[in-house]
Order: sequence, then structure tokens, then C-alpha cells
Amino acid sequence: MTAGVYVGLTAPALDGYLGILAGRAPLTAVVTTGQITLRPLDGPAEELFVSRGFLQVHDRTVTILAEECKPIGQLDAERAWDLLQQAYKLPRETSEQIVYRDEMIHAERIRFRLAQKGRKGAMNMEQALRRGL
Repeated sequence: MTAGVYVGLTAPALDGYLGILAGRAPLTAVVTTGQITLRPLDGPAEELFVSRGFLQVHDRTVTILAEECKPIGQLDAERAWDLLQQAYKLPRETSEQIVYRDEMIHAERIRFRLAQKGRKGAMNMEQALRRGL
């Protein structure tokens, strides 16, 4: 999706954010929902939303294979709010369902927070509460 020359990036991994600088040794990691920050050689950093996947560093190339990855400015806050509400309505009858529901709520909270940061279709808290948290 985003191709170019970068001097570093940060990505959300299972144990926290992973920082990668130019010349990094080969690596494969699990990516979780969150923000990827790409740092180009010159110019402002690029911020992306990512939702679950894998990251690989090999031969001076970083490849990310994820369910979803897009610039934060393209996230729609209203859609993110709807997805968060859907996550709250997931079943919670078994321990597996509870774990899945909690993971989805956590991921959709991150999406909503980043959508607010991107300000595309942003809602203020009053509007969000009127929609029914």
C-alpha cells in the first residue's frame, strides 16, 4: 500500500510497540490493532491504522500483511463508533465468546480513538453519547 524509502517505523505488536530502524536484522512479528508510524528520510511522519496481521523485515524491506491497513485520515469516526457498538453486542455466553468480545471491544476502541485523531467524520463526545454508548 504505502511504498517508499523510510528510515524507521513503529508498529503495534503483541508485547507492545515494535520499533524498526534502517538496517534491521530479519524479523517476523504478529501485529495487533493500532497505529503504524512511518518515518521517511525527509518530511513528516505518516500514520496508518492497522488491524491484526503479520510484519516481516527481510532484505531492507518491511512487509505488513494485515486484515486492514489505511491512513488514519481515511478512518470514519461514525463508522468506528458503529463497529464499537457492534462489539459490545457480541455474545458472552462462553469463556471463548467473552475473550473474543473483549478483544473486539479493545480493537474497536483503538479504531475509534484513531478515527477521532484523524478527524475525518469526527464526532465530539456529546454526539457519541447521544448515539448510545
